[in-house]
Amino acid sequence: MGMQLVSTVTTTSGATSVTFSSIPADAQDLMVLISCKAASDLEINVNGSTSGYGQYSFAASAGNPFAQENPFGTTHWVYFALLENYNAQGFSNVRLYFPNYANTTRQKQATLEGSAEGFSTNAIMHIGGMRNTSTAAISSIRLDNSNNPITAKSTFSLYKLSAD
Repeated sequence: MGMQLVSTVTTTSGATSVTFSSIPADAQDLMVLISCKAASDLEINVNGSTSGYGQYSFAASAGNPFAQENPFGTTHWVYFALLENYNAQGFSNVRLYFPNYANTTRQKQATLEGSAEGFSTNAIMHIGGMRNTSTAAISSIRLDNSNNPITAKSTFSLYKLSAD
C-alpha cells in the first residue's frame, strides 16, 4: 500500500482549529496523524457537515476503563484524550483512519486510536469507531478545539493511501 503525504500543519500560538480542504478523491483511504496538546476535546468534522455523526469509544484512564457512546445525530465526532497542564512537554498522539473516503454510495466511517500522557497523575488510551450518515466523498476534515487554543508546535499530517 502506498502512502503519500498530502499536507502537514504545525500550529502557531493561539490556533483553535486545523482544516484540511480540497482533499483530492484519487486514493483509497485517508489517515490523519496528530501530535498535539489542547485544553479540551478535539472535535472532528468532515465536509462541514453538522449532523449525522455517531461513535462508540473505549478508553482507559489511570487504570479505570470506560466506554463512551455518542448517538447518531450529533454534530461532530470527539477525540477526548487531550490533556493540558500535566507537564509542559506532554503531548497526545492520535491516528484517524478514513477507509474508502472517496466512495459516494456508502456512509463515511473512521477509526481512531490515541493516547495522552499526564506524567505525574494520569494517562489515557482511546480507541473508537465512528460513522457519519453522509455518502459524499470526504473533501475536507476540520479538527476543532474552538473553546481553547491548541498548543503551538502541535502537528497535524494528512496522508492518502493507495492500493498500489
